[in-house]
Amino acid sequence: MYIKDAKDRWAKGVSTDIDRERKIKIIELQERKRTLKEEFKGTPRGIRVLNDIDKMIIELQGMNKPIQHEVNVHNYTQEELNEFTTEQIIAMLEEIK
Repeated sequence: MYIKDAKDRWAKGVSTDIDRERKIKIIELQERKRTLKEEFKGTPRGIRVLNDIDKMIIELQGMNKPIQHEVNVHNYTQEELNEFTTEQIIAMLEEIK
């Protein structure tokens, strides 16, 4: 009971730290967009930089399209599929990559 509570509190703290770092990085990237040198504004190079920054912000916000994986499970019976552990499923997904 105590271990589970401690683990839950620790996981929540880690998640909060990651969210905080993510927000800080987004603010930094937005500031880079605002402070782009005048000589680059409107040029192909400047537009590429702004697009790259936008892509980074989109990824940090989690708005990019999720990657889908297809696993062929036709070789297994329903009973076998029910017995798979999380580790086995992850291993199958790693084989796809």
